[in-house]
Amino acid sequence: MTDIQINSFLTLAEELNFTKASRRLLISQSTLSTHISSLEKNLGVTLFIRTNKNVSLSPEGLLIYKSFRRGYDLMKQGIKAAKTLHAGHANKLRIGFIHGLQNDLMNSIMKLIHDFCTLYSITDLQVLSLSDNENVNLLKKNQLDLVFTFTNTACIFPDFSERVLLKNHLCLLYLADKYSETSPFSMDSLKKEELFILKKEVSHTEETFLRKFLELVGEDTVKVNRVNSMEAKLFYISAGYGIGFSDNMTWLPDPGKYGRFPIRDILIQYSFLYRKTSNNTVINKFLDFLDQNRLALSE
Repeated sequence: MTDIQINSFLTLAEELNFTKASRRLLISQSTLSTHISSLEKNLGVTLFIRTNKNVSLSPEGLLIYKSFRRGYDLMKQGIKAAKTLHAGHANKLRIGFIHGLQNDLMNSIMKLIHDFCTLYSITDLQVLSLSDNENVNLLKKNQLDLVFTFTNTACIFPDFSERVLLKNHLCLLYLADKYSETSPFSMDSLKKEELFILKKEVSHTEETFLRKFLELVGEDTVKVNRVNSMEAKLFYISAGYGIGFSDNMTWLPDPGKYGRFPIRDILIQYSFLYRKTSNNTVINKFLDFLDQNRLALSE
């Protein structure tokens, strides 16, 4: 039973005239007759009652027509919807990045993205730089295809999958002038420093780092203050009021002004997040391309 046989049967059932049906199908009457005979043989029933003057559906044919008509219409609707969906995603890639990544890192990733778009003829590339939470919300709403952020995000949102791309250690960012070679920053320095982190509404990941950090150093070791932006956090640190979370991939406006103290027991992983239910086939091609060219990020 083939598609052309089903379509021939439906058309003849509606026209009840071989001449009109064959014209509608753009085939000869003999070809139409062959399709109908083959379908009747496959189904094992007589679909039409033929006389010298008339063609009518048999009782079996009428029953099968109703079933085939519904199924055929649903199939066409499904194919049309799939094509529309594909057209909406084909050659489109929308990526969100978290604020504050090092320029060298961003340049390396953007070069890979450009190479990918050239290789696969991606004509619609959209790149945004937003806060962690803003990116995640757009990803949830299907307004982004990928988000480059901390791995911990995928643990919070079970509807996301991730592809880990880079790893480094969590650091404590401090004002370099407050310490010297004879009195360097150390874990003991935490007792006299306040820890500034981003509010959960801005970045839920810093709260995750905080929990791990306090488990490591103890709840009473450091006083925690939550601020509304990365700029505010850097202001308090540069003014000598405290310290903050950072890593080696965070961009700083005046890097010589700060020092970084690595927390070896806490690892930060950067990943591309994407929805598990995404219909954009470009995403998997892009992630596979990154895996194949991962070393380029370290050059």
